[in-house]
Amino acid sequence: MKNRRGVRLCLLGGLLAAGLTACASYGPQPWPPGTPRGDILKAMGPPTSERGPARDSPPGTAQRLEFARGPMGRHTFMLDFDDQQRLLAVTQVLTSGRFTQVHQGMSTQELTEWLGRPSEVRLLPRQRQQVWAYRHATQFCQWFEVTVADEGRGPVVDAGDGPDPQCEKRLD
Repeated sequence: MKNRRGVRLCLLGGLLAAGLTACASYGPQPWPPGTPRGDILKAMGPPTSERGPARDSPPGTAQRLEFARGPMGRHTFMLDFDDQQRLLAVTQVLTSGRFTQVHQGMSTQELTEWLGRPSEVRLLPRQRQQVWAYRHATQFCQWFEVTVADEGRGPVVDAGDGPDPQCEKRLD
């Protein structure tokens, strides 16, 4: 009897350790500037995308890595690196402050540099447009939606908050 209890405790401890390890790789650690890119990739895994510097990148940025994270894509971290592959800055981009800066006429390249990949994309065939939806951490059941012209090639036509359909599914 005691032997089974010991085995159960060992299994429970192993599951707890695995869970904590998974949580540790969820978002960036408080890495100081200068942390090597390899150390960060070892902890976080492969990025969602890699691109050059964006308009909000710090001076000296050579590369930006995007890490889309979280349940239902509620967090996206942009990590900027210099030409020596050393960390310059970390930014969580799915915030209301950044959403307010999305504007009509913005290109899809600017939009993905600013907010990263969308959580979902829906087609509006009659209008030949797409709606890019970004889930984000909020106490309300909303997501940020961006209407993009020319079947998703751009530019941005409209943007604003809307009800997240996942909440409606949970209520049914």
